[in-house]
This record gives sequence, structure tokens and C-alpha cells, in this order.
Amino acid sequence: MIRNMADGTANSEFDLKRFNDFTAGLWNFSNIQFLIFYRGLMKAVSPEHHHLLSSIFDINKIKKKDEFISSILARVYQPNGVDVEIIAFQTIINFIKSSADQSAFNKTIVSDLKYLPLALEILSSDINEQKKLEFVKDLISNSIKYKNAQLIQTLENQYPELFKQAKDLLKLDEAQKQLFQELQKNPDPQFYSYMMTQFTGDFGKINHEGGLLTCAATRTRKQAAGKVDGYDFDPTVITDEQLGDYLQILKDAKKPLHEKFVISGTHWMSGEISIDANNQVKILFTDPIGEDIITQADGTKSHAISSFVKENVKTLTSVFNPADCEVFFDLTKRQNSPKGCSAFALDDVMHLYSAEKRFGDGQENKDLFDYLAENTAEKRQVLSIEKDGCELFVNITKLPTSLMRTTQSSALIAPKVTDAGVTPSILGSRSIEEQESAVNKKGETARLSASKHFILDKGSQKTQNMRLKFQLSKLSRFNDEYLKKTSPDQIQRDLEHFSLSTLAQRLEVKHAKKEREATQAGVSHGAKMDPQHRVDMLRKYDREKENIHNPAVSKEIQELQEQKLVTKKPKN
Repeated sequence: MIRNMADGTANSEFDLKRFNDFTAGLWNFSNIQFLIFYRGLMKAVSPEHHHLLSSIFDINKIKKKDEFISSILARVYQPNGVDVEIIAFQTIINFIKSSADQSAFNKTIVSDLKYLPLALEILSSDINEQKKLEFVKDLISNSIKYKNAQLIQTLENQYPELFKQAKDLLKLDEAQKQLFQELQKNPDPQFYSYMMTQFTGDFGKINHEGGLLTCAATRTRKQAAGKVDGYDFDPTVITDEQLGDYLQILKDAKKPLHEKFVISGTHWMSGEISIDANNQVKILFTDPIGEDIITQADGTKSHAISSFVKENVKTLTSVFNPADCEVFFDLTKRQNSPKGCSAFALDDVMHLYSAEKRFGDGQENKDLFDYLAENTAEKRQVLSIEKDGCELFVNITKLPTSLMRTTQSSALIAPKVTDAGVTPSILGSRSIEEQESAVNKKGETARLSASKHFILDKGSQKTQNMRLKFQLSKLSRFNDEYLKKTSPDQIQRDLEHFSLSTLAQRLEVKHAKKEREATQAGVSHGAKMDPQHRVDMLRKYDREKENIHNPAVSKEIQELQEQKLVTKKPKN
């Protein structure tokens, strides 16, 4: 349709009625659809007709749909943009001048640092002083909520009198006053606000650096006194474009290895990978989308593995021999909101670290991939590798119940009743043993833990699972505490720790640690192994103890030498 519009302008016979009818329909679209068509119109409509796009931003329509259009206006606006964006800005000014409810728009302006220039341009426009005062008052109030220290300090510096008047009008409780003062005095407001606005408000704002921050804050918290929790939190946060490089580094590293990762980008997901000494690969992708539902031309629907997972599998087979790869994936659609994959990915990777502790009594030695293999229901082909003459299948499995609690559907805990019968809930379809197993330190089952976050939405009258929203608020609190307590230099080092650039070094450290632990276990418990290998390990252990003479080590080496089971230590 946009292409036809472009053809019409090229023929200089612009159909104004058709254009207005078309743009009027944009109001029924979602935000993303609106933006796609809006940008398409900018490219398709010739410059001499750009002014007609102002019909999209009719002030009367804006009054009726503030929450929707407020977000749109802020997103299409660009300072010093082309004519159509200037038109959008003028409509924003008209909107501010009007009596329309502007609460949603003002929240949008504060929710991201990229809108700071827009807020300042509004204040420098010709709106009256009372409107400016109301606008600044809202900005300060929302800045406290979204932890936007940069906006607070900028407003105070550039509009001191207006800022003071607006602040005095606010009725803040003691907690809000304290937070306001902290934001007002924050020593690095730009960095702090850039990070924290990602974790306040709605989903969909977390970027790659935010993922690194969350991992840094989590690791610091886990390693704090009394909170070691029995594991070393050490995932690697990569972009979707870095997956191939990540896998290549793992391929080149010493084996065996077992790693966890978070993929950021257009769509986020986390995962876990295990590679043995023979380069046999087992990998899990935890894409919250689950399966793609495709509507055919005849109206029938087909189900397919997430397209994002398919792309990741292609990358996997470009690095490893497909015949050596075993891929696991859960088809359950956990994410039903249009945004939120980043929060899912970060929450998933945290629970992957503790999942093996929650498998139930008598299963302490089971690892994640044992669990996934036991729960594999079928294998689905996703790739046919012609050059190698083999096919790659994905194991359709089930995630541990601790990762299922964020599922945005009442089907998680409630069975579905239809004329055809009763379909068990997602958790109800698991084994009795798994349903009764604890998923957290409180000893709660997955059902009990998840049920606490189901609430009735008054508007839709539907029950919604708000656990992911709750988890996002926890990330916000933990990240805030970390940023306030940690020096800028240490933050930079911590963020780099989880990046691809440090992966090879971290793998070396982990491998050395495993060897050291194996050696220490051998010294302490007399573990049986090849005598020569054992002596080599003992000697290495002795050297790593800063050459301090260890009588126990020396005695065992001497005994093995006397039995002529090993060679004597070569002379340097």
C-alpha cells in the first residue's frame, strides 16, 4: 500500500482522500506497526507532500488517545529533523498547550535519556509559564520514579527558579525526599541514569550494557559475606552478532567445559552449553517466545520452533560439526507481552545456576542436560546440512519448573476446560515429584511461588502473572545498590568481566581451578589415577603452593618412585 502511495506521488496525481483514509487507519495499529508505516510513508511520499503528514498528528485525536500517541510522538521526534519531524514537534507543543491529559507523555519523556533534548526544547518553546511549571513538576516527580538523575540535575542547572517552584509544589514522603536528594547529588548522573532508566517503568528498555550491569550486581551480591550460595555466577553476555565468536572461543578452549550465556539484541535469550573432551556439544536455548505460530493461506495454523533459535542453531553448526551437536529447547510460550525478552533472559540465566539444586531428593548428582534428556518428548528437524550430508534435530524438552514461574499465562497454574475435556496446567503436567519439589530457599513449590504473583486485571478482567514485573523491580533495586556502592573504575572492570573480551581468560582460570581442586582432592583423599599423571599433578600442586615443601607430597612421590611406577623428577 505504501508502495502504491509512492507511485501516486511520482505520477503527480496525489490522491488526498485516499491518503487521509489510509493515515486515519494508523490509529488502529500497535505502536510498532504505527512506526513501521510512519517511517515507510516518510520514504514513500515525495518531499512536496510531506506537509500532509501533519494530518496524522491531529490534536483532537491526540486528546482521545494520550497514552498511545504520547509514546509515538516522543519516538518519531528527532531534533533538527526533516520537515515531517518538525511537524511532529509542533504537534507536541500544541499537545502541551492543550487541556489534554499529558501524564503518559510526561512519563515517556523521563523514561529514557534520549528524550532529554526534547524536554529542553519544550521548555524553550512559547508555552506559557504555568504550563512550563506543571511540565517541570511532572518531570521531577517522574524522574524520582524512573531514577533519572541527569534530568533532575539538568533542570536545576538550566531552569533554577522554575525547578525550585516546581519542587516546592510536590508533596513528597520521606522516602521520596531521600531519593530526590540522592539523585540531586549523584556524582555521575549521566551514567547512573543511562543504566537505571532501563530497569524502571515498562519492559523493553534494557540494552547490552544493562545486561552486563545486572550480571555484575548479581555476582557482587552473591559473593558478599554470607551470600556465596554455593556457586560462582559467571555467564557471558554477548550480542546476537557475537554468538559465532563466542562458540569459537569455547571450541578452542581446554575441555571439558560448562558455560552459561545471555544473548542480547533484537531478541534476548539465555542458555547453557556443555562441551566434553571430544568436542561433543550439548546446548540449551531458553527463548521465552517458545514456538512461532504461523497462519497458512487457508487459515490453518502450524507450529514451528522459534525463528531466533533456528538462526542460533545455524550459527552453532557453522562452528561445530553438526553431528557432534545436541540442541535442547522448550516450546512453551512463556512470553505473551510484546516486550520483556531481556528481563526473561536475565531472570532465566540466574535460575539456570540454581536449577540443578532443585531437582528433588536423590537427584543431587543429576546435571541440567541429564534432566533435559529425560524430559525430551520428541526430536524436530531444523536444519539439513547438505555439505556434510547430515540433518540437525532439536530435542523438544521441558525447562525446570523454577524457570517456568514467569510464564505470562494463567495456563501455568490453571487447567483449561473445554468441550473436548480438561487440559492440565503447565505445572500440573509435570511429575508429582517435580510438582512437590522446592524451587527456592523458602521451600516453596513452583505453583506456590508463582501463584503469589497472579492478579486480576480490572480492565480486562483477566488474571495476569506479574512475576516478571516483580523480578524487574528486584533487578532495579539490586542494580541501584551496586551502582551507589561501587567505584566507577571497579564498575568498569566488573562489566568487562562478563563480556566476550574476557571469556578466553576466564576459561583458563576456571580450567586451572578445576585442575587444582582435583589435585587437592587427590592429596587429601588418595584418589586413584594413573601413577605418572598423579605425580605430575602432585608436583604441580607443590609448585603452586609457592614452593613450600610439602612432606605429604614428597613422601607419596618417593613411594611411587621406589615402586618404579613413575620417573624421577628431571633435573633443571
